[in-house]
Amino acid sequence: MIVMKFWTITFITFTWITQIQSQLQPKHQQQRQGKGVGPGPCSQDDISFELITGFVYSSSSESIATIPATLKLTDCLARCRANLTCQSLNFETGLCVLFSTSAANRPTSLNKSQFPVFTIYAQKICLGVTIEPTCQKSWVFETVPGHILTGYSSKLMASPSKQDCMIKCYSETSFQCRSANYNRATSECSLSEMDRHSIITPFNSDRHFRSAPGQEYIENNCVQEPKKLCDFRPIRGRLLKTVDSVWPEIKSLDGCRQKCLQSEYRCFSFDLNDPANKVCRTSHLDSSSSNHIKDAYFEVPAAITYELTSCYDVDIVCRSRDMLTKVRTNRIFNGKIYGKSKPNSCVMDIKNSLSFELSLGYNDVACAVKRDDGAKYSSEIVLQHHDLIVTTKDLGLSVQCSYDLTNKTVVNTVVFESDGEIIGAAKDERFVHSSIVEAPNVTITVTDRLGSPIRTAKIGDLLTLRFSIVDEPSPYEIFIRSLVASDGLDGSEIELIGADGCPIDIAVMGPISRIKGAAKTLETTFEAFKFPTSDIVNFRAVVTPCLAKCQPIHCFSDGFDGSTQESFSYGKRRRRRSVKQAQSDEDLVVLQSIRIQDAFDFNEGARQQPIKRNGRYDIIKESKNHSNFSSSPTTSFSSFSCLTNTGLLMIFSILLITQIIVLALWSIFRCPKKPDQFSSLTLTPTLSPSSTPLGSSGSSSLSSSHYRHRKSDKYVTIHPYNNGSSLASQLYILSTLDNNKYR
Repeated sequence: MIVMKFWTITFITFTWITQIQSQLQPKHQQQRQGKGVGPGPCSQDDISFELITGFVYSSSSESIATIPATLKLTDCLARCRANLTCQSLNFETGLCVLFSTSAANRPTSLNKSQFPVFTIYAQKICLGVTIEPTCQKSWVFETVPGHILTGYSSKLMASPSKQDCMIKCYSETSFQCRSANYNRATSECSLSEMDRHSIITPFNSDRHFRSAPGQEYIENNCVQEPKKLCDFRPIRGRLLKTVDSVWPEIKSLDGCRQKCLQSEYRCFSFDLNDPANKVCRTSHLDSSSSNHIKDAYFEVPAAITYELTSCYDVDIVCRSRDMLTKVRTNRIFNGKIYGKSKPNSCVMDIKNSLSFELSLGYNDVACAVKRDDGAKYSSEIVLQHHDLIVTTKDLGLSVQCSYDLTNKTVVNTVVFESDGEIIGAAKDERFVHSSIVEAPNVTITVTDRLGSPIRTAKIGDLLTLRFSIVDEPSPYEIFIRSLVASDGLDGSEIELIGADGCPIDIAVMGPISRIKGAAKTLETTFEAFKFPTSDIVNFRAVVTPCLAKCQPIHCFSDGFDGSTQESFSYGKRRRRRSVKQAQSDEDLVVLQSIRIQDAFDFNEGARQQPIKRNGRYDIIKESKNHSNFSSSPTTSFSSFSCLTNTGLLMIFSILLITQIIVLALWSIFRCPKKPDQFSSLTLTPTLSPSSTPLGSSGSSSLSSSHYRHRKSDKYVTIHPYNNGSSLASQLYILSTLDNNKYR
């Protein structure tokens, strides 16, 4: 009897506990979902954050802490992570506010942040899956409400919630999921191998990243990206209003660059604030990821923001019959990878890829791998972005595999060098000019940024291609169209200026412009480039003369790197014509041949790590806006960089003599009908109280001398003219004064 009572009580107790658990479980699930907690158990280590940039959470009654002087977003996130009550936060540079609720259960409290600065909002999430140790990031996902990334969907799946879509992207194994689009109306989750940063559209990213009400863009912050060799481009005149981190102790460009690359988040830009108050600032935002934020930048003319462009990781696999070069990049690569000595036979064309490779067979004559000392193989390869020409964005590598047959070990080495070391060009300037029918004589000249003709340059130097009418005077002005650059070997060519007079690729050559004050001279700027197959670059242009004033054409041009530019170019759209009128009688054809010596200098002395100079890795060096003449292999520019005081004095003396001659000629032709006006002039000095005779010890360079004409009531006054230069450049001008008027 006692036993039966015991089992009865036990059964009733068990049933009661089961009912209580079943009643409490929905409440716990609802509470977890309201706090951003996903399905399944969630430990403190699995809690992360979802970032929403440009939005602010407004719920003052749920505010639990306001922390001023918070200079790092990561510190604000750490405070919220350590506080069990904290569910979300607002961050502005210097201010952190923690909340006990979040937009997950109060969606109407989340709105776009207002002027003058934008806010970064973050809320706790628990995906219900273990965050891998490789993802040492402060937040897992960043979302942009009302936006999607189009054109790069890799997998479409059904998802009941945005959080489930995040889990699918994070757990994807068939490819690296960089981003996802979630459609609330259709419950569809679209996974992608690309994100806003991997697509090369910095100036027109709206082409793929666009507004889409009712949908959300989700970006994976745990993506493993190459970080060994990275390049940053300068954006002048603006600073982000809100940044993720401020480093007051870092004031150097190189130190700030390293902070960005080693940050706890995917850093895409950095700056040193206002030059008057240098301080390092880093951010996960750049031009392509901040275009959904209104007025995200301050306009500061002297400031410079540096944005991440390309990063590369290169691995060499030494195999029994070949060496395999594997390349990973953070940005879509379109171009080719080839052996330097065999650019046509040992080549792989790459299209829209983030990883690619090239196999160099040891016994393959198409790649011509060098063999030294029996078991040492080496070669040089080039990563070329443009389909036809080599530019400063390109990358040269010296690869080597050494086999120790005794110990059966394999050693692989890769040497990285920049355009300044491995890509160079020397140009031997030649002019070939011809004209058809009757037309002005036009020359084509390559000059440096100072306008001086040059003979040598290296790839990346800012050069000018100048077209000039040499006939003086000439009634003509000119248009330029159909400018083509070709090599001197197999006829490879690239069109630089189209038949309509507009630039084809602004990343290679800019629009045609007129030199100020010289209507008969046109020019266009470009960075020095060469063809991979030849030393010769031939420029060929069609020049169309026009009478009176030539009017420029309105152009919209795209570059191979995704940039777009609106410009006015002095080109002329080709008129429609019949086949018999294929060549206009008004057109001129100007030619110029330039010899460019290949200068891929693969240095044998540094093979372990990329060379680092001036705070930058030489592997990817930014285009300069000036020519480094001092590093040129020739001395063609020594006269420009070594002008002495004697040379300057000679130049000023020549200018002074020229001015005196021009003045004398002007005086002769000014009054031809009165040749004897000063024939009997006797210069008798008469000094006024305010003047001192020229040449006296007390006179200054600005003193005046008066002389009287014997037979007329005229005075001659010699006024010194000072233009702010030295005494040698002063000019004394003779003028007559009416004595009756000025006496």
